[in-house]
Amino acid sequence: ITFSSKIKLDELIYEINRYKREQEELIEVLKRGSKVVQSYKKSNQYSYASETFYWDLIIKKGFKNARSNISWVHECLRLIDECKREEKDE
Repeated sequence: ITFSSKIKLDELIYEINRYKREQEELIEVLKRGSKVVQSYKKSNQYSYASETFYWDLIIKKGFKNARSNISWVHECLRLIDECKREEKDE
């Protein structure tokens, strides 16, 4: 996402919403990955058993990052909305 005073707010809103969709898609990918890790944890394949702990940590980090990014998007959209309202009032 590019932030600049030269970009119209509506265009910025579009880009921020696109970024939000990307993060939501990432969460879906992470959910599928988490299911794979859980299935490996339940399997008797010793070679993967010790690795699943670390895979799980990485997936948890991905979830936290994506959710944090979505929270940031909501904050940006709120601030842009406030800015647009102030511009109308002027």
